[in-house]
Amino acid sequence: MPLEAIKSTISEHLDSTPEGRIPLILIIGPTAVGKTELSIGIAKAFDGEVISADSRQVYKGMDIGTDKITLEEMDGVPHHMLDMVEPDEEFTVYDFKKECNRLIPEISARGHMPFIVGGTMLYSDAVVKNFDFAGVKPNPEIRKELEGILEREGKEFLYKKLQELDPEAAKNIHPNNTYYVMRAIEKILNKDAKNPEPKPHNYHVLKIGLIRPREELYSRINTRVEQQLKDGKLEAEAKEMIEKYGENERSITGLGYRQFIPYFNGDTKLDGTSYTLEDVKSHLQKETRNFAKRQLSWWRKDKDIHWFEVG
Repeated sequence: MPLEAIKSTISEHLDSTPEGRIPLILIIGPTAVGKTELSIGIAKAFDGEVISADSRQVYKGMDIGTDKITLEEMDGVPHHMLDMVEPDEEFTVYDFKKECNRLIPEISARGHMPFIVGGTMLYSDAVVKNFDFAGVKPNPEIRKELEGILEREGKEFLYKKLQELDPEAAKNIHPNNTYYVMRAIEKILNKDAKNPEPKPHNYHVLKIGLIRPREELYSRINTRVEQQLKDGKLEAEAKEMIEKYGENERSITGLGYRQFIPYFNGDTKLDGTSYTLEDVKSHLQKETRNFAKRQLSWWRKDKDIHWFEVG
């Protein structure tokens, strides 16, 4: 891994930090690229603390399916934004941004370097670009109406609606992210909401992007899924989460959990055979690779990212 080159880039960034600004380092990249391992080495070099930017690692008990870092892997580096809420509690990008704006100055005041590390694109962008679209409390009536539109017309129709209402907000949300699409529309339609004016942050931001050759990245994804399934712990975790919270809970519909639902339910495929663990593995590998593609597509438009190839 190009650890020394990245450390040099960070050092140059720190030297250029204006007086009174807080240096903030982002380490981003597609799933399975190696962010966790490298971030530990960098954080130790700069006496840093890590803020996890993963929208599902905030949930308690969802460890294997989210590839949550272990205490041993942390190697003494403080980590934040892990195990924040129960899987049936709401935790939004707005909550993440609010918590970051509390943590970052606190970490800096301790004489430590704040690092945001993770692959949830909207989370890190919400902090560095100071997004405010999710700051409106949910409106049950509007949400019910939008969910009906989603069920009747599909996600493409819903996304086109957002594009019509707010083209700029639509640019920052992937069409498949139906929850965030609905939240953005909800804010626009919620005329009675009193949303505070956004304030400019005081961060001097450096974005470090990690990338691998595509075939190598896909191989790592496939291997990771195989390891997760190898000892049965992921299957047991998914079963526990689904039985406890239901298959329609938003936290359960992500990678590592929803792929088990047809298998647990005894569903049959088009050829009449039952779903097997091999089918779960195949679907999880494919959907994780597709997620990595979406992550890279999101970041490709960001010209401020300093990319480093790892391998």
